[in-house]
Amino acid sequence: MMASLPMSLALVMFIRPVEPSGNQIELKQIHVPHHPQVNQSVSLWCEYDLHGEPLYSIKWYKDQQEFYRFLPKESPPHLSFAVLGTEVDMSLSDARLVHLVNISLDSAGLYQCEVSTEAPKFKTIARDAAMSVVHPPAASPAISWVNQRDRLRDRLGDLWGLRVGERLLLHCESEESFPAASLRFYINDEIARDKTVHTVTVPKHKGVLISSKISLDIVLERRHFRYGDLVVKCTSDIYDIYFQSSKIIFAGIDLGEIALGRQTISGGTSCAVG
Repeated sequence: MMASLPMSLALVMFIRPVEPSGNQIELKQIHVPHHPQVNQSVSLWCEYDLHGEPLYSIKWYKDQQEFYRFLPKESPPHLSFAVLGTEVDMSLSDARLVHLVNISLDSAGLYQCEVSTEAPKFKTIARDAAMSVVHPPAASPAISWVNQRDRLRDRLGDLWGLRVGERLLLHCESEESFPAASLRFYINDEIARDKTVHTVTVPKHKGVLISSKISLDIVLERRHFRYGDLVVKCTSDIYDIYFQSSKIIFAGIDLGEIALGRQTISGGTSCAVG
């Protein structure tokens, strides 16, 4: 009778991994910008290792439509094809990189790099990545004082004055963009509480561009007048590639004490109300 193998040896023999073949081609990385802005130029590239095998072709696709091809044995070696949103600068494109100019919203989509080797093996490998395109607002967010004319207002120098106990209603609007900009209110550099901030519906425009609008509705307390002034800021951002802000400054009136160190905080875009 054949002697049985020890359990540990049998287990090792069972889980022994298959050694990878040394001649497999590799597509190590594909680089596609995540959030380029309209009218910019971008470079897409793929990093590959053919392990000594000759290159036959590099092909780039957008949403499964070929827009660029590089064949090193052809003359000229590269070609471009008309695909919506892809305008190739051939002078900056080669076997590893394709350069797109005049990026538009139509340039958004799924991009794929495909690498193939020569005969007789004709090995092919591909990888894809998505690109979203940003159309930023044309200007900084605009702050408007909605209830300015509810009562007779006082001025302190160049600033409008407000008193503890008064209601302050502000709107902040960002111009058309894609995607819609995210808006936030800050009171003296501290983000406004959620219960005081509300989304305001804005009319829809033709096309894909979208405006954003929010309101800040608060009853003023003494703590709002830091150094005797109240600074309200509105920020507008899209992903991590666009950021703008505006602010409006009010002077505290009849605060019940001398406001020591009264100062006007500078920086950013100030919003004047008349």
